[in-house]
Amino acid sequence: MKSKLYRRRTFYAALAVALVGLAIPVSFALAGSSAVKVPLMYNDNTCGITTKGKSDGTVTFSRDKSGTLTVTVDVKGGDPTNTYYLYLYYAADGLGSCSYWDYFGKIKLDSGGNGHKVFQATGTNGYNDFVFYGYNNSTGNYDDSQIAHLGN
Repeated sequence: MKSKLYRRRTFYAALAVALVGLAIPVSFALAGSSAVKVPLMYNDNTCGITTKGKSDGTVTFSRDKSGTLTVTVDVKGGDPTNTYYLYLYYAADGLGSCSYWDYFGKIKLDSGGNGHKVFQATGTNGYNDFVFYGYNNSTGNYDDSQIAHLGN
């Protein structure tokens, strides 16, 4: 018959192995990914910190090993306009302070408020938190994405 001490050691060893096995994938998820899809927040100008409210599309950020960031903007159900300006910002502190990165032209949002654009930014290695901004020239309102945290 095995002693209580032996059974306890076996139990704690199995528990430790299970916890380590669970911690590894979690640590990779928290480190950021090379591709992140976030909601585009309607009439929002908070540098990505708003998590509640209406979403009018999605923004996908993906980065390759050379540091080229590809941003795919899909606006669905925004306010129609002939001029929707596209901007990329770096969310330096994640607390509502954004630094301008670049301007990527404009698109038209059709009568349903839908539009699509893919653009690229280079030299993004070492920068991990990005926010997309769209400016609707007809309404004077901004849409911004939530913060996309990318891995290195």
